[in-house]
Amino acid sequence: MTVAVPGPVFSLREIPFSHHGSWFCFSPVVAEKTYAQDVHLVSHQSGMHAVLRLVPAADAAVTATPHQLTWSAGDGRIRLAYEAADTVRVQGRGLGLRLLAADPVLTPFSGPYFYQDPVDDSYVFTLYQTGRRYRITVLAGNAEPFGTQALGTAERGLALHGDWELAVEEYETARAPYTPAAGFEQVAKAARAEFDAFADAVAPWRGDRTPAAELAAYVLWSATVRPAGFVTRPAVLMSKHWMDKVWSWDHCFNALALADGLPGLAADQFRLPFDHQDDAGALPDSVTHSEILYNFVKPPVHGWAARRLPPEPDVYPLLERWTTF
Repeated sequence: MTVAVPGPVFSLREIPFSHHGSWFCFSPVVAEKTYAQDVHLVSHQSGMHAVLRLVPAADAAVTATPHQLTWSAGDGRIRLAYEAADTVRVQGRGLGLRLLAADPVLTPFSGPYFYQDPVDDSYVFTLYQTGRRYRITVLAGNAEPFGTQALGTAERGLALHGDWELAVEEYETARAPYTPAAGFEQVAKAARAEFDAFADAVAPWRGDRTPAAELAAYVLWSATVRPAGFVTRPAVLMSKHWMDKVWSWDHCFNALALADGLPGLAADQFRLPFDHQDDAGALPDSVTHSEILYNFVKPPVHGWAARRLPPEPDVYPLLERWTTF
């Protein structure tokens, strides 16, 4: 079966599949220069941590586009799309899936615990490394759980067969049972519309003669996270692979890329390191969800960048303190 997928198409080994605002992505890249065989849900809260493995029941080709991730094997396929920054929908048609904890080892201080919630019969992984919960709600078909409430080293997860659908959410403490607001097709269509609106804003000039522009826009869009932890504003990480930080150099160039079409988001990129400027005027070398580092400094390109961005009246004193640091 041939399925037409609107591009651009990209390799998950190079660019992770994610969504504007999300703190997690889908990729075989699970650590610095470390590539797994299967696609993983990888969170970037409290560091970079592989959370779940997605293993199709047959060898499958993986296709990634801005709005949808697809596994294809013969006439069967699995599709995944973001419904929101913290929620994805996954649908299988004629192709099963094993959804597993990435780390089989649970200790008193690390690893996944897996249980079924008696409130709504959903399945929940709670992970020490991220401090988050990952809830799986089965919307269609049957799931076979294994490893629920297991301690120590065990395989934990769900097996799905035939036709099925589920939702996966990342959250901190608790939330109401998941209820789908739309079907999968509508979810994927909405995700595509969100990306298209972003691309239209930052690269309205793109066309056949600029084939890389739409993919570059996707990299910016998908690398953006919502405020959380030490990240005080919507921020473009340098990657949702292992370079999952805001550096006090790169943020200037991200701001310049966004300035014409999305000046508010551009201002957030420029200002974020200044939110952590210390008493001596130093900027942090890098900022991420759970870490701020000051032990390296970058060249003071910020004044040069500020002249090329929409003016902000209160920026000069910050630049003065940084320049004289």
